[in-house]
Amino acid sequence: MVSLRGQEYGGNLCGVGDRPRQLFQLQPQKTVLGTNNGLNYINFDNWRYTPDRKGTIQSVLVKSDGKAGLSPAWGVGDQMLVMHLFGGIGGELAEPRSVPGTVTGHFAFGLGEVVRDPFTQELRLQVIYDQVYSHNPNGIVSGRTLWAEYTGNLQRGWLGTRPISDVLVNIPALSHTYELGDLTFSPLNELHRQLVVMMARYRTGDGTGAAIVTPAQSCVQDSSQALYETIQTLHNQVSGSAPAQAWLADHPNDPQTLLFQDLVSLGQRLQGQLVPLGIARPDWRDNATVLTGIEPHDTPQERRLFSNETTLLTIC
Repeated sequence: MVSLRGQEYGGNLCGVGDRPRQLFQLQPQKTVLGTNNGLNYINFDNWRYTPDRKGTIQSVLVKSDGKAGLSPAWGVGDQMLVMHLFGGIGGELAEPRSVPGTVTGHFAFGLGEVVRDPFTQELRLQVIYDQVYSHNPNGIVSGRTLWAEYTGNLQRGWLGTRPISDVLVNIPALSHTYELGDLTFSPLNELHRQLVVMMARYRTGDGTGAAIVTPAQSCVQDSSQALYETIQTLHNQVSGSAPAQAWLADHPNDPQTLLFQDLVSLGQRLQGQLVPLGIARPDWRDNATVLTGIEPHDTPQERRLFSNETTLLTIC
């Protein structure tokens, strides 16, 4: 499917981007059931035999509950967290390897949403990236961009040149808009707000004019910093709001309270990954240039398990 805008040249309509219809249909091509099987697929099978799969696309639904059945009942406006990865370019025109045994990759967060296709009128997935991207010779600018513009652009897109995997994570506690007393917030909106700040910093190089990848500054480091800031901001908003605390205390069995408990659990688990052993970078807290610092430990009472459904869109 040719997407994005079209331009007319000599009576011919020329598309500038490509978005494979099958890849974004709600019905997955494959389903993986169970937490262990799902983790094994995400960690290993999703990237296995990549050279042999060149030129293929695949959508996979990972269900943690292990129950076979219909795909999730999607509705227009349903939102998911997107985690984007791409691998290196191999073959005769392979990219140089700065470190033996490694290739250059990329990571980004984004937003997945169920929309109605204007051409087919069917429901489909839409992927929008929040690209924290350093300055580069490929014409890619740090900012929010559609899948068809970033991956499928016929001039500078990565479609057909790199292995790409987009993970759409469906966690109700993350996509819900909370109304706790007089406090209203959306975790996905707050993450986007933090990424907007980070993307703007990358466009200007923090005022230096150049955003260069270093061990302490990169797409994954600073996307993670935006996630860390999101967790801290939401924690401060809720803990600092007496009406929100009172509402939670007065409605212990409300579905929204249960979702919020899942959100707290998710935040604590992510915090453990972002600041293992309580060690954090102070520039994540104070926007400074030093490298390490100490973050207070969290209480174990705040930790809970959660489950989710994940959809993987893979292009090789």
